Amino acid sequence: MDAYIFSLETIMTIGYGAPTDDIFYGGCTSIATLLTLESFAGIILDSVCIGIFYARFSRANTCERRKHQLVEAHVRLYAVRHEAEDDADEPNDFLFQCHQMRVQQPDDDCGAMLLMVLPQVVVHRIDQWSPLFPPECLPRDGGDPKTCASYPDPTQRQVDIDNGSRDGGLPGDPKLYKEPTKMQIMNHIRKSGLEVVVILEGIDSSTSNTMQARNSYTDEDIAWDATFERCVIKTSRGLCIDFDRFHLLKPAPLDAKRCVMSSQF
Repeated sequence: MDAYIFSLETIMTIGYGAPTDDIFYGGCTSIATLLTLESFAGIILDSVCIGIFYARFSRANTCERRKHQLVEAHVRLYAVRHEAEDDADEPNDFLFQCHQMRVQQPDDDCGAMLLMVLPQVVVHRIDQWSPLFPPECLPRDGGDPKTCASYPDPTQRQVDIDNGSRDGGLPGDPKLYKEPTKMQIMNHIRKSGLEVVVILEGIDSSTSNTMQARNSYTDEDIAWDATFERCVIKTSRGLCIDFDRFHLLKPAPLDAKRCVMSSQF
């Protein structure tokens, strides 16, 4: 028992003995048990306190606007559609299918890379390969995989055909699909319970740790015919980002190409 008390006092660095000449407490079993329990309680208390302080100071707050930028940031878009199967036995039998959404800006063929120095606008074009495209506007026979979506063929982009970087028909060729209206797109998103998931990934320049940020948008989160307010202001010291206007929206102009350019600078 003396050896156990001596080893416990040594490893826990709690000091030897008491205000007596006997540093081993006379080999008392009760004292040895009490020292052991108090030592474990001290370890647990230290761990809890350190964990609380670490969690508090490492958690980001709304008021914190640090200048640490994300390096090699890139974005991915996915759409989850809750579709009812035609041959389902139960009325509540749904097929939860995840679809990839091609990104036009930044170009996902180049990795959809983002330079997070200034606010960035991510553009997904609702073409015939987009999961946001109403199915009633697609050909009934499924069509050609080169000109419209056909599961499980890879998802294409209409912009690649428009700029001539991919075969898929000439500009004057008749379209096999119908151009959807805004109301058709809205009804499709609402009917299918579509949810858009945006994943942003990058490297923290201060710690070199990889971080991910995920956001999801449903029908209630989508603002139609709107664009972002100007949040980048040019001052005598350079460009300044007004984060109080970061999420503000305004009516979008008829020319979609002017939406992005005029909203940021």
